[in-house]
Formats: sequence, structure tokens, C-alpha cells
Amino acid sequence: MDGSPLGVENILDHGQESVLLDVSMPVGGEMPISKQNLASICGVANSDLCNIRSVEVLQGTTDSPHQVGMVVKHQDTNAKIADRTVSLMHGSDQIEQVHAVIHPMMSGRPFQPHTLTFHHPEEINTAAMIRTATARCARWKGTDATNLKGSDIQTLTKGDVTRHLVPSDITTAASPITTLFHRNMNNAAFMNGEYMPSKRKIVGDSFIVTDAHMTSAHDSLKANLQEQSPVNGLVIKSIAMHGTPAKGIMNVALKINREPITEEMYTAGFSEGPKKTTVAQGLGFMGEVVVDKSLVPMPESTLHTNVFDAKMND
Repeated sequence: MDGSPLGVENILDHGQESVLLDVSMPVGGEMPISKQNLASICGVANSDLCNIRSVEVLQGTTDSPHQVGMVVKHQDTNAKIADRTVSLMHGSDQIEQVHAVIHPMMSGRPFQPHTLTFHHPEEINTAAMIRTATARCARWKGTDATNLKGSDIQTLTKGDVTRHLVPSDITTAASPITTLFHRNMNNAAFMNGEYMPSKRKIVGDSFIVTDAHMTSAHDSLKANLQEQSPVNGLVIKSIAMHGTPAKGIMNVALKINREPITEEMYTAGFSEGPKKTTVAQGLGFMGEVVVDKSLVPMPESTLHTNVFDAKMND
């Protein structure tokens, strides 16, 4: 520990640009790498900071008498990483897509190295993801996201109204929600400043929080405690190809390449990496004018006008 007021560990990112993995498993088996293990492998304090750019499959061997396929999948969705190699069975129309094909040693066919490229979905704000992950490591490490409202908060209901009593003073046993209100006690933007010391409604040694604000605080904290990266752990899988028996052991050497976190990323986010081309961009390269129909306003129908011109109390 570094002895700081937040009690955080010193290293957020050890700056590793690559790490080697030797994986061995039975043909037909799989090896999951959890998001926590992936963060440890990459040398970062949280899986949202991994910023993996690619995985190189450097070498593969098997003692199986048959071809063996190797696939890397996202752990949560079980979806393959986009890049893949195609294996065709001689004399058949059977096609199998895997990330790497490992030939039997007796075949004499060399292994072909392959690189799997990772892309960050455009809808993810990676700069915000980095800032949230940093705050999570600094202030909320070890927090159980399934138990945010502890026994120190008292809930009372009268008729249809529910209110909560949150301790005015924080202790080492304070629940995450109590801690959240305490850390934002001087933040005018937090719940519109209604729980700043001068505005609190005090009852005994606690202050009153509305049910709507308690729900908002709980949901917001829970969301920020969850990792946002789509690379939420990996699964390395060995596949017996073309209907052959699952016999023997598969060995692969992998190299994970990542981009260490920099100061610029806290505002600019992760670098874009390899460019992807859309159909509209391709047509534009050909000189065709492409109109984004989603930006063209649709004419209002008479029904639409009558409905929304009516005076209502909504």
C-alpha cells in the first residue's frame, strides 16, 4: 500500500506491452481466462484497463493424429473474435472456421502463425471507461456490487412514501451507499446538492434521503462498479476438426499485445487501431453520393399532427 488517504496500491498499469502465454489442454477441451486473471496477466489493476490490441498465435503442436483447431472466444458471450482461418477437408465440401489450424506432427506441415485483432466498439466511450476504472480502483476496490446498501441504513415506509435514514458520520463499517453520500457531501452536482451539510434534514444521528434519490444512488454506483470493456475474459478452445475423434493434447504459444494507459487516454480514449470501412464509405470511394436516410426528416402525417397538437397534461 502507498499510505495515501485513499489507501490505494501504487500501480494502476505496469506498462507491459506484451505478455507470452503457453497453453496446453486436451483436444476438445477449453481454458477460461477470467477478467480478473486477464487483468493480472496484462499487469493492470482492472480489466477495463487491459486495452488488448491483438493476440498472436505464435506456435501450435499436437500429438493427435488428426487436425486440431484453436479458437479464442469472449468469455461472457462465447462469440469468436472476428478474425479466423478457414480449413477445408480434402474431397469434401465441409468447411470449418477456426483461428488456427494445428497439423499432426507426422504430417510435416508447418504451423502458420496468425494474429487476431481486437476492436473496441464505437459505442463505448473508452476515455470515460478509463476514468471510471481508475476511480473504481482508488475508491471502491473490493466493494461487493451485490450488497451496496448495508445495515447502517434504516428504511421506513408510511402509506405510499418510503424514506431512508443515512448515518451523518462515516465509520470503517459504513456501507458503500453511506460512503457515496459522505464522499459527495460537498458536491453541489450530486442529487442537486440536496444532501450537502447545510441542506440535510437531520433526525437523530442520521439524515433523510428520499426513495428516488436512494434508488438513483444505488443504481449509479452499481453501474460504475461494473467493468465496461467488451473483452470481459477469454476462452481458449481446442477443437477436433472435421468430425475426427478428440484425442491427444494441443499446445499453443500465444502473445497478448496491449497498449499501456497514457495520460492522453484519459481524455482521448484508446487509439482507434486498424481502420474499418463501411459500405457507405466504400461507395463514397467509388464517387457515389450516399445520403444517410436517418438524417432526412420524415414529413409529418395529419394523424401525427392532430395527436401531438392536442393539449394534454403530460
